[in-house]
Amino acid sequence: MTYRTLSDLPKVLRKALPRHAQEIYLAAHTRTWEKCAASQDYQDERSMAETAHKAGLFAVEMEYERDEHGRWRRASVGEAMDKSKMRKEE
Repeated sequence: MTYRTLSDLPKVLRKALPRHAQEIYLAAHTRTWEKCAASQDYQDERSMAETAHKAGLFAVEMEYERDEHGRWRRASVGEAMDKSKMRKEE
């Protein structure tokens, strides 16, 4: 299932993520869902949903991190592009 607006996101994401992080998640999720839908590699919605969710979270993690209390906060400039968070090409 794809989401059209921030209010369509699951409640757990809306409560946990700051608004800007929700926007990042929504954009990445939607782009990935559309690519999956156009691909012959994805035949079922469950695998598309899992892939789109992972892409959404990955996009958020590129700009946000959890603090010591588990709340999402914007990463400082030096931390935002932490290479250890980036996927390695196989």
